[in-house]
Amino acid sequence: MEKGLKPEELALLNEDIHLYELSFKNIGGLVMPVILEWEYVDGTKEIERIPAEIWRTSDEVSKVFVKRKEVKSVVLDPLLETADCDLNNNSWPPRMVPTRFDVFKEREWRRPNPMQEERNRQTGGEMKGQ
Repeated sequence: MEKGLKPEELALLNEDIHLYELSFKNIGGLVMPVILEWEYVDGTKEIERIPAEIWRTSDEVSKVFVKRKEVKSVVLDPLLETADCDLNNNSWPPRMVPTRFDVFKEREWRRPNPMQEERNRQTGGEMKGQ
């Protein structure tokens, strides 16, 4: 396999490079740039911006990225600059982002509801966790 390669191509084979293929889908149809935050195993980070022209041929695009460092994680739109309403599919490895409803529920569950307050008033007790 290496017989027909030029010296610079052989040198490239011996380099320590990492290839990553990412697939993107423009679900809402709004044309926006693709903003990626790469976090490397050594702890450094890099933000890469791909212009909105990436969507000119299709709403589904795959792109190969060549990196000299090993990638620990990738986050799409890390600074929330675009109009993305589903943040749960923006990370690799996957991580769940609480929705506004989840945050609201959590805040509401911390305080007792009126029935619990009345029961506590009648029994003179307090709810656990307060």
